[in-house]
Amino acid sequence: MKKNKSNKYTNHTLIRKNILLWYDQNKRDLPWRKNKNPYRIWISEIMLQQTRVKFIQERYVSFLNRFPSIKVLANASIGEVLNEWQGIGYYSRARNLHLSAKIILTDYKGRIPIQQENLKKLPGIGNYTAAAIGSIAFDENIPALDANWIRVLSRILNFQGQIDTKKSLKYLEECANKIISKKRPGDFNQAVMDLGSEICKPKKIHCELCPIISNCLSNKNKTSLLIPKKKKKKERKLKTFFQFFAEYNGKFLMVKRRNKGLFKGLWELPGWEVEGHFLDCSQKQKKDKLGSFFVGKNISTKKIIEKKIHLTHVEILFVVFKVSVNSMDSKVSEGKWVEKDGLLEEGISSAQKKIIDYIQEQKKLFKI
Repeated sequence: MKKNKSNKYTNHTLIRKNILLWYDQNKRDLPWRKNKNPYRIWISEIMLQQTRVKFIQERYVSFLNRFPSIKVLANASIGEVLNEWQGIGYYSRARNLHLSAKIILTDYKGRIPIQQENLKKLPGIGNYTAAAIGSIAFDENIPALDANWIRVLSRILNFQGQIDTKKSLKYLEECANKIISKKRPGDFNQAVMDLGSEICKPKKIHCELCPIISNCLSNKNKTSLLIPKKKKKKERKLKTFFQFFAEYNGKFLMVKRRNKGLFKGLWELPGWEVEGHFLDCSQKQKKDKLGSFFVGKNISTKKIIEKKIHLTHVEILFVVFKVSVNSMDSKVSEGKWVEKDGLLEEGISSAQKKIIDYIQEQKKLFKI
């Protein structure tokens, strides 16, 4: 890892002053910034993990309307929480929120713990989230290094190391501790996040609008677009979901996934998954799988859709077969026949909902 020797010349006092001055004049109007309520800040930080701010704003308000306090969240069923979370993705976050609410209610008398070590004991809270909650809700003097923070800091320092290594992150954290405002740590963390989101973007940089351009060594060296440096990204995993769409009297069969792996514990069309992308399966495999779900012989099937859904780390090819059934009998112990309008109550992934919506559209267009 190469440390830039010139970073000692950056003026930390001036950087702090200009970033906070810019923030006070330009900060984004976000619903979780209305007050310092620790519960609301916690919910927002969990929602913002790997999800864009713009998308979260409406869902945040809706979630708080449904679960206005830790007690209400803790006493709700996991189904209710997953239902409200539908469409946000990464459903483990919703499960962790629900479990954490129960822990907070029983172990911390319903109050989110202030100490960093206790925050990190809660499911779904790592270093960044604990630092964000601690600084924003409790004025803890801790930099919350998210992607925006790291990018802004790396460019200020003209940092040449790969930012996704432990050594680099440790070095950047040491630098961030020197720069962060001791008087307004929460505001400073949010200011740097806004700066990274609005001006110091990954590609479309607006250096002419930056309040700390005179202190930015990458701007001085014309290397901003080359920083930060990262290791090569891993390729997305490829999966194929073969599924059966069995409809009878306006209802179709859904089954519950096991409590592990992708979409764990959520509802989906019956089927199976394989690694890689395949447009079809063997007749024997299809027959065996049909026999494991449905009662009766000589059940006819017809492929009706092939559609890809792109998630952050995986690309799923859904291959769906329509199954002709003449009863609601099935061999699925945890299966349910549901109506389209009842889907929201069942807790399904946004990917599966897209597939079902697409099937419904194709039915109307082509009478499949």
